Amino acid sequence: MIKTASLSVSLVCAVLASGCDSSSKTASSSSSSSSSSSSSTSSGSLALENVYVAFPPPVSHTQEATVKVRGAVTDSSGITDIQVNGVSASTEDNWMQWIAEVPLVDGENLLVVLYLTDTNEAHPVTTLQINK
Repeated sequence: MIKTASLSVSLVCAVLASGCDSSSKTASSSSSSSSSSSSSTSSGSLALENVYVAFPPPVSHTQEATVKVRGAVTDSSGITDIQVNGVSASTEDNWMQWIAEVPLVDGENLLVVLYLTDTNEAHPVTTLQINK
């Protein structure tokens, strides 16, 4: 199980595309599946331009062999791939929601999230730290 920080309801709703109200509510989440500078919100979500990482939080712990990194994109124009440590994410809606299942090793795992454009440029989004 991965121990997580609170995620804002607005981000969870955006990722799930449920369109719920984005008032200042928060929701806790625990799961075993799971400009040019990046920023971190108080809820632990990370973003670069329009690419967001919803799960896991920037620093987390797990006993699992893999982690499912999930996120969303607000404008997918020009994005051809999203990768986490070289693992291509899957999407069914042109990157509006994406997920990548990444293998973990014992100890500290640094997961680099990036997106590729139609001009073959790689744009780093963030680096996550998962301790196993």
